[in-house]
Amino acid sequence: MFYSGAVKKSLYILIIIVSVLTACIDRREYASMRQGLDSLNELNRNDKPFTAADVQPYIDYFDRHGEPNDRLLAYYLLGRAYHEQGEAPMALEQYHKAIEFADTLSHDCDFGQLSRVYSQMGDLCYKQNLYQSQLYFSHLSSYYAYKGQDTLTALLIYATDATAYDLLGNIDSTIIVSVDAYQRLLKHGYKEDAAATIGLAITALLKKGDLTLARKYMDIYEAESGFFDQSGNIERGREVYYYDKGEYCLAINKLDSAESYFRKELMNGKDYINQNAGARGLAKLFTAKHMSDSAAKYALYSYEMNDSLYAQMATGEVTQMQAIYNYSRQQQIAQREYIRAENNSRWLQVSIAAIIFLGMLTYIIVYKEKHKRKLAYQKYIDSLNNLEQAEVELKLMKQHEKVFGNLIAEKEKNVKHLENIVQQYESSHGKIMPKDEKELFLSAHYKYLESLSKRGAFMSTDDWQKTEELINLLLPDFCEFLSANRERLTENELKVCFLTRLHFKPQSIGFMIDLSAASISKIRINLLNKLFGVEGKPSEFDKRIVNI
Repeated sequence: MFYSGAVKKSLYILIIIVSVLTACIDRREYASMRQGLDSLNELNRNDKPFTAADVQPYIDYFDRHGEPNDRLLAYYLLGRAYHEQGEAPMALEQYHKAIEFADTLSHDCDFGQLSRVYSQMGDLCYKQNLYQSQLYFSHLSSYYAYKGQDTLTALLIYATDATAYDLLGNIDSTIIVSVDAYQRLLKHGYKEDAAATIGLAITALLKKGDLTLARKYMDIYEAESGFFDQSGNIERGREVYYYDKGEYCLAINKLDSAESYFRKELMNGKDYINQNAGARGLAKLFTAKHMSDSAAKYALYSYEMNDSLYAQMATGEVTQMQAIYNYSRQQQIAQREYIRAENNSRWLQVSIAAIIFLGMLTYIIVYKEKHKRKLAYQKYIDSLNNLEQAEVELKLMKQHEKVFGNLIAEKEKNVKHLENIVQQYESSHGKIMPKDEKELFLSAHYKYLESLSKRGAFMSTDDWQKTEELINLLLPDFCEFLSANRERLTENELKVCFLTRLHFKPQSIGFMIDLSAASISKIRINLLNKLFGVEGKPSEFDKRIVNI
């Protein structure tokens, strides 16, 4: 009994020691991963690049070990990575996941981070010209900034609503929001920030013809925003204000001053917006002066700049993703949070068990199917060889039909049986690789291309010439298909067709022609439409092109 009690005590102490050591290791690992996540967040705050691959290890870790705030930040950064790559739908999906992980019922919820997620969603909507959705996310961002006791951020986000109302053509709401944001910022002591937000109100007031109030906010804007130097010149990038200034001078009949501001905008603002606005202002000015030639000159220039601006906007919209996710699921978040709080542990256990079961079941099914296909393929090859041998023997026997009559009948039966096996296999699995395809893969140049792919190297002009010669030689049907469509294809589209037909993966193709993975995906979607007249995923194009 004494020894039994001593053993139990020793085991108990050992278990405690192991538990403490395990907890220390877990805490150290958590601290290390959290430090890495914070480092990525620092890169994000400083506008330095990082990729989704950089964030994924932290997603994997904090999905298993993290707190709600950890997951909120990790999925936000994953969304930011996709955001910077121009993949708006993927970015929105990650932002939605980040929001779902935010425990808004907890007192230690990171409301500031939640506010930043909604702010980025609003920014995506702004870039997609979805201004009503921008307002929706802006309101949520401002609300959670208030909850996080960041009054300045909340008010600055609220001030951006004026931009959305302006783009929606709602002048009254633009003025109300802009002035209200100015007054609230001023009330909290943010004098410079308050003055900086009043610019849109000035533009809207001039449109309404309220010159007195417009002049009042002009004086505030110029004196307190911090955007102007001692000579009264506005900082670079904000030259469009000179148009508002010129409009005001034109309205109060100070024509020389108006001309000075319009010309100043033309001289300092080199983008299409400023060039268009400055020329339009001068056209209006010379019309007021009854100088028709000058008015016509600047009206024509304004028209040309307006055309260029719309062309630029259209080009930008073509490169953006066309689909944005439906935001209505946000209404379900509160209910989901409650359910998760009640069932998180149980759901996790059930999920792990289900994943293990499904994984084992999938492995068994795949293994059996693979083994079955292997046996069928071997039977197919053996049947081909036996069929060839049987046909030769049958031919020889037919030359001695009288002697080998019975054997010929048996061989004919065997040949028919083997032909059935071959036909059944080919109907289920397709024919074996053609001779030309084999020659292609065994060629020295194809092996050279494979080495380029593995190294992630760029193909030279000489490489492309040899590749096209190889395809012309061994894949004539494919070359004939491309020749019929060649005039409609760009150089990069033609290269993607070649490399996809040669069975190279999209990532390798991107390295070989020096384009991003996103660009390769877009080209494949466009080619699916151009060459086959259908809409679909990039993988659909791959399936169709390799079968030619």
